[in-house]
Amino acid sequence: MFKGIVFDLDGTLIKWTNSWDAIRERLNLSSEYKELIREVGYKEAKLRELEHWKEIGIKKDDIEKALENFELQKGVKELVPELSKKLTTAIITGAPDVIALKVGRLLGIKEIYCNGIVFKDGYVDDFILEVDEENKGEKLREFAIKNGLKEKEIIAVGDAGNDVSMFRAAGFSIAFNPKSERTAKEATIALNGDFTTIYEAIENALDRDNLK
Repeated sequence: MFKGIVFDLDGTLIKWTNSWDAIRERLNLSSEYKELIREVGYKEAKLRELEHWKEIGIKKDDIEKALENFELQKGVKELVPELSKKLTTAIITGAPDVIALKVGRLLGIKEIYCNGIVFKDGYVDDFILEVDEENKGEKLREFAIKNGLKEKEIIAVGDAGNDVSMFRAAGFSIAFNPKSERTAKEATIALNGDFTTIYEAIENALDRDNLK
C-alpha cells in the first residue's frame, strides 16, 4: 500500500525548470559554473560558484527578489493538499532553501530535502549541499526511514535526469513532462499536461493498490 509521496520542485511543482538558473538570469550572473558540473562534479562546481558570488557581493535581498516571482504548476495549489490527506508528503530538490521552503509552506509540505544558501551580514556566505545530481534516491530512503515507511510504499514525481535515482528507489514513479527519453523510460509512467494528470494517475494507483 502506498503511504508516502515525494515531489521534485523545479519543473514539477513550479514552472521554472531550474531555480539556480532563475537566480543567474535575474541577477545577470554567469552560467559557466552550471556547465562545470559535467567536468568537475556538482559539489566542486557549486563551491566555485559560491566563491564568485562572495567575490561580487551577492546579497540576501538579491536572492530573495530573484526567486519571488515563481509560478506553481496548474493544479498544484489545489491538488497537493488533497494528496496530503492520504499520503505523507515531501519535496526532494536540488533547488535552494530560499524557494523550496517557501513552496513547502504554501502547500503544507513540512519535509523538505534541499540545498541551502547561508547568509552572513546580509550577504551570501556559504552553500549547504545536501542534494546533488545523483543522490535523490538516498534522500527518498531517508524520508522512508524517518516516517517508518518502506521505499516501495512511496510514490516519486519528477521531470529530469536527476530524478532517476528517486524513481528507482520508489514503488511507483511518474515522469511529469519529462525532459528526456531516458527520464521517461526510467519512470513507471510518463505523463504530459498539467498537475491534474498527475493527480489522476496517483488516484488510480491508490485505487489499484487498495484492491490488492
